[in-house]
Amino acid sequence: MRIALSLLDVLRDYPDYRAGSRHWDERVFHPDGSGQFRSLAEMWRTPPAFIEWFVKSVRLLESQPLRQMMKLALGNLQKEPGLILGGNQEVAQ
Repeated sequence: MRIALSLLDVLRDYPDYRAGSRHWDERVFHPDGSGQFRSLAEMWRTPPAFIEWFVKSVRLLESQPLRQMMKLALGNLQKEPGLILGGNQEVAQ
């Protein structure tokens, strides 16, 4: 859950930041064809559809009902008995 929420922090818009770093694709850099690092926002007109879909999916975590459902689901996973490695080995939780 912490990893998902950290990813949400990366993909979130920050309207109080200075211009040019408010959106996630303005804060992520990649080398262009000449090797110069440029923001993704500079390198594409709009993000590819699959990236937009992924970002929208992650942003669903901002929904309180979905967060509560994930906490319940992940909490139940942590209460299960130890992980069985194989043979007679088991990791206690």
